[in-house]
Amino acid sequence: MKATFLTTVLPLVAGATLAAAATGPFVERQVLGVDIRLVATPPPGTTNYQVQEKPPFGEVGNISHGGVFDLATRTILFGPFEDGQARPLTYTGFPPDGAEGRFPISGEAVADGVSSAVVGDDYVEIPPFPPLGIRLVLRWRPLSGQTALQLIGVEPCFLFASTNLQDWVPVGTISPVFGGSELVDTAAPSHPFRFYRAQTIPPPGQLLGDWAYQAFDAAGSLIVTGVVTFATATNPINGTWDFQAVQTPLTTADAVGQGSFTDAVVEGSRVMVPVRRIIDNDFTLIGNMGGDEYVGEWEWSGEGPSQSGAFTARRKP
Repeated sequence: MKATFLTTVLPLVAGATLAAAATGPFVERQVLGVDIRLVATPPPGTTNYQVQEKPPFGEVGNISHGGVFDLATRTILFGPFEDGQARPLTYTGFPPDGAEGRFPISGEAVADGVSSAVVGDDYVEIPPFPPLGIRLVLRWRPLSGQTALQLIGVEPCFLFASTNLQDWVPVGTISPVFGGSELVDTAAPSHPFRFYRAQTIPPPGQLLGDWAYQAFDAAGSLIVTGVVTFATATNPINGTWDFQAVQTPLTTADAVGQGSFTDAVVEGSRVMVPVRRIIDNDFTLIGNMGGDEYVGEWEWSGEGPSQSGAFTARRKP
């Protein structure tokens, strides 16, 4: 299977967020497939509030927090809540048979008598069945500052980002949104413009041999280069690693130095490599391998807060 590429662009203002205020929005909508989440964070001092939602379809279910769907007005009412506690209000929309395209959502929140719009994701997208090719949907959520990417398609993809359409860095692996998955790019708010490329994951290639490794911090900056070598191809897999820091001193917990591993695991295209497993110093690569590319996330845990970032490894000739 030949890999398919898709490139799209989302212009962003670096660090742009819409802070909740006493008279401003305090409910953010987050859409994942046909599941809708209303993150209500009332301003300090709120004594009561309610949220009214106009769902995308005429049939809904799984309404949380005692919300009531009014058939006459086709609206869901959450509350009133006689306090100022934050709540994740959720429901599911059920599209009619044959539905296809974008279906708008709107809502209003009222806190102590002052109304404001529900902000964030404002539509549900139903693709043709089966989906035609692959496509990315970009969700900008102003209260949380999230840039969430959602994949319309049937197969997981590698996801890469760029600021100039020339230099691409891995963001991770993204799975279809109707499988309940999205990918939040935590580095996006630090870039005024961000381009994304989705690449279908081809069948796994030959594991054995040397793979040129690059690791990136949470902001997408290259911090480590090196080589991962797989010496065996059946579980548990063993091999070696040799990583060097790009900048000194290294400001993250990404592994550097040399070492070996004896308990890597391959499950289909998914490869997990614990390259350093010592008490209070646990470092693991978790990603998907397809063709000559191995893309995923490095994770470190030990003393202090855990850290993570993206990595890519490409088979060496």
